[in-house]
Amino acid sequence: MIKQKIKDLAFAYVLAILTVAMTMSIAQAQSIEESANAEESTSNLMLVRTHAGVEYVGEILSIDAREVLLRNEAGEEIIIPRHEVNVIESIDPKAMINGNYVGEDAFATRYFYSTNGLSMRKGQHYASLNYYGPEVHFALSDHLSVGLMSTWIAAPVVASAKLSIPVTDKFHLGVGALGGSLSWLKADAMGALGYGTATFGDRQRNLSVSAGVAGINNPFETGTSTSGLLSIAGMSKIGRRSSIVFDSFFLLGQETPVSILIPGLRVSTRDQKGAFQFGLGMAIIDGADNTIPFPMATYFINLR
Repeated sequence: MIKQKIKDLAFAYVLAILTVAMTMSIAQAQSIEESANAEESTSNLMLVRTHAGVEYVGEILSIDAREVLLRNEAGEEIIIPRHEVNVIESIDPKAMINGNYVGEDAFATRYFYSTNGLSMRKGQHYASLNYYGPEVHFALSDHLSVGLMSTWIAAPVVASAKLSIPVTDKFHLGVGALGGSLSWLKADAMGALGYGTATFGDRQRNLSVSAGVAGINNPFETGTSTSGLLSIAGMSKIGRRSSIVFDSFFLLGQETPVSILIPGLRVSTRDQKGAFQFGLGMAIIDGADNTIPFPMATYFINLR
């Protein structure tokens, strides 16, 4: 019976990972082919981003002290007041999918629960609202970020810090820690997690493998309980405002194996300053016969 449960769990895990990997591989292959074919045609395309976060893509016809005149891909001419313009830059062909500009995912450093090795750019802070509680994260520099998360009843309250190390454009490392109080009723109820993560990809598509050790000081038990934690997560943009997101957790070194798988979808707002994220999670406890489904719903808010 135990062997069969382990086989069922392994099958569910492999199936989920293969689904995400195939999706990301197909998207990556399509992107490479489209980028090669479209590089010349997109050489004249420009991105104009306003201070409010609104983005326009097209050919710039003229620029003066008062306005920017742009012809978008639909052939419409748009006048953008010059004082509203924050950034004007050329379009990278790699930012195109199916001939359309999709750009970066505004919340590419985050999955559902876990993070990755990509860095939050300085000043690009964000908050999130979950049904269980709020979070807020701040980029102190291009490589160091800190955060605070809790539930609506303020238990637990957890602080976080992450150092991102860009190795290449497509490979990033990260080390971080989380720690805090588990309950305001018991001051000595504390928990901490140290982790490392390796991320392959960029802010459009990436796959991360993370591992760490968590320790909990339970005042109702003697000593501190520890557990290993493994996470495999990824995301892939499939359109200008949408991304596929996958997250997973596996508790190691426990008598009862516990695994959590969360596939989902992220949809950004039109101005790219927020995003809704939905997931259909499942907790697998001691085999596939004991599976508990649970929904996920999060709203991300760009605070920059």
